[in-house]
Amino acid sequence: MWNKIRSARGLSFILVALMVLAFSQVLAQGQGKRKRKIVIEPTSARFQIGSELQYSAKIIEVNGSETDTTFAWSVDATGFGTISEEGLFSATERGNGYVYAAAGDLTGKSHVSVVDTAKGDAAKSVFSHLEITPADTLILIGETLQFHASLIDSSGLGHDTTAVWELRGNEVGSLTEDGFFTATDKGVGMIRAAVGRYTATTRVLVSTEADTASQDTVRIQFRDRDGTLEGTCIRVDENDIFIINGLDFPLNVLNGGEIVFPAGSLVEGLSIDIRLTDAAIVENDSTVSYNDQILNGISFNVYVNDTLISPYYFTEPIQLVLPYKENLLNDLGLTADDLWIFFFENETDYNGDGISNVVVDTVMNKIYADVIHFSDLVIGSKALESTGVDASSPIIPDQHRLMANYPNPFNPETRIDFELGGQESVQAVLTVYNVLGQEIRTLLDALAAPGIHAVTWDGRNDQGEIVPSGLYFYKLRTGTSTLTRRMLLLK
Repeated sequence: MWNKIRSARGLSFILVALMVLAFSQVLAQGQGKRKRKIVIEPTSARFQIGSELQYSAKIIEVNGSETDTTFAWSVDATGFGTISEEGLFSATERGNGYVYAAAGDLTGKSHVSVVDTAKGDAAKSVFSHLEITPADTLILIGETLQFHASLIDSSGLGHDTTAVWELRGNEVGSLTEDGFFTATDKGVGMIRAAVGRYTATTRVLVSTEADTASQDTVRIQFRDRDGTLEGTCIRVDENDIFIINGLDFPLNVLNGGEIVFPAGSLVEGLSIDIRLTDAAIVENDSTVSYNDQILNGISFNVYVNDTLISPYYFTEPIQLVLPYKENLLNDLGLTADDLWIFFFENETDYNGDGISNVVVDTVMNKIYADVIHFSDLVIGSKALESTGVDASSPIIPDQHRLMANYPNPFNPETRIDFELGGQESVQAVLTVYNVLGQEIRTLLDALAAPGIHAVTWDGRNDQGEIVPSGLYFYKLRTGTSTLTRRMLLLK
């Protein structure tokens, strides 16, 4: 009996040993099939000609762990694009192929397709949008800041990329082709990055230590047409970016708008009621529409110590941002280049004096502008501007100012606004120069009265010849001051 039991135990031990051996062999075979490999991100992508992307790669070990190392990058020799030693791919021609990353005896690849949408192809991409870092930020005069651009993929991951940088609106500093910004003047500037069809915009608020040390406060609240208070009172300080959101109908047409009070724009505390513009028509408790060629508008009542002051003038222009609906733009047969912001006096009087640095963001469907006072403002076609300004009560600026030209870049012409302060006429000379400092065109050389003036340059020199594309400077001299800005002619 005991021998039989021992025999059974021995047989069971042998069976267990055989099972363990068989499982080990299966496991070894499975591990043998898993190999070290290189994975490139993104694993595939589709580009437009002229766009760029920073690729990344990693080694996946047999046990699933990741290893970073230096890779040798290359592309198929079919002419659809190039790639740098650091993995920056540039799409140059239509075509298909692969991007390769190699390390030792390992090679990984990612499929690439380059299309040209101008010929009707619908470009698809693994990316959703472009982001700039840092986002809206404050910087002091004399300081520097490096901006970076990243393409964000569908999973929310950012990929470093090389962008085309541009400083728009108020020229508050200089911006290099690498996104390196140096602050030189107070105000609100706009930094724009473009990578292929992707664009992004952020703001830089330039101030001084003295301005940041002493700031005034604005109290903002919203009211309906009948004066009913909507929401709660909101406190905003100088250099704050106030974003309008969460409003119900009909004030919801203002959601997405923004107000920036740059340092030095306030000399006292204010209370501001925000309403719909008088140009708005509220229909059936569900629709807001406008007459003429208006896309949106906003109305401000400004109070100082409970006293209404209309219009209320700021010591420095503030930045106003208003949203617009793209379908309404199309319905009116307008393009982004047709848009401007105006002070709305009545249905026949739209005044653009005192509004400058207008920038239209066609990605976010917003229009940015510096405005010198608060009253009733609307977005509309440039054709709306009234030429019958009341000369009996002209706006007299407190100092000379040279505004950014619009549009910029431009082709074939651009408008230059400037303000002359004081009480007496001065000899004003407005001249265009090339990058070599050579005089190209004298746009104005005359005795000019205090007030707001506008001059148009048609891209020609004093001999009537069309000048080539490039960077140009325009200078305003008044005898007591010299102001200079730059503009870009692109053909």
